[in-house]
Amino acid sequence: MPDLESPDYHFFGKPAGRPRTHHVHVCQAGSLHELRHLAVRDFLRAHPAEAEAYAAVKLTAAVRHPGERVAYMAAKGPFIEDLERRALAWATNASADFR
Repeated sequence: MPDLESPDYHFFGKPAGRPRTHHVHVCQAGSLHELRHLAVRDFLRAHPAEAEAYAAVKLTAAVRHPGERVAYMAAKGPFIEDLERRALAWATNASADFR
């Protein structure tokens, strides 16, 4: 499913209907989407307490919204937005240290 607002970012789900058993997000190398995903991954790896907090948010959202993927995603939204902001700032500072 291409995102018309982000032509360099795609989502593939199997099966097409819900519930899905698999989903894959694909983005263009070097895009902001790639940077965002890698920054969050690396930030969580470098900060175990942040990873634990993220796991707690996901678990709480899953318990409150079983089988409701859209509600689950909305419940995580504010935390994810803040996490991405902090991860990108961290990644920018970390990459500046290697220049």
